[in-house]
Amino acid sequence: MEDELKERFMRILDGIIEAAGQLKDVAVEQAPLVVQDYLRWGIVVGIAIALLCPIIAVVGFKINHECKACDADDRIFGKVACWVLCLLSLIPLYIGGLRVMKIIYAPRVYIIDEIRDAMKSPDRR
Repeated sequence: MEDELKERFMRILDGIIEAAGQLKDVAVEQAPLVVQDYLRWGIVVGIAIALLCPIIAVVGFKINHECKACDADDRIFGKVACWVLCLLSLIPLYIGGLRVMKIIYAPRVYIIDEIRDAMKSPDRR
């Protein structure tokens, strides 16, 4: 009976070792594809962030246009709001553009930064 248990245990252990080897092969094969997909997704997110720039600027110009038919104080408000929103629209353009440039020119640095950010403790984020 003891020999039978040992034999069963050895078969289970051999199955586990074989499965782990197959898992390693799949991980090695799929890792470059996962990294490529992650970098592509980072570029898409960067472009989406950068696209906030024209949306914010259009809102500013729309406010300015609506205030042109009003009195002098409202026209001043419209111009100030337009300039403020146009200047604020540069922030997502900078953030998104910097992200895309980092991925294109320094993908390893981008991945290291993402791993470092993911490993930070929740209270440091």
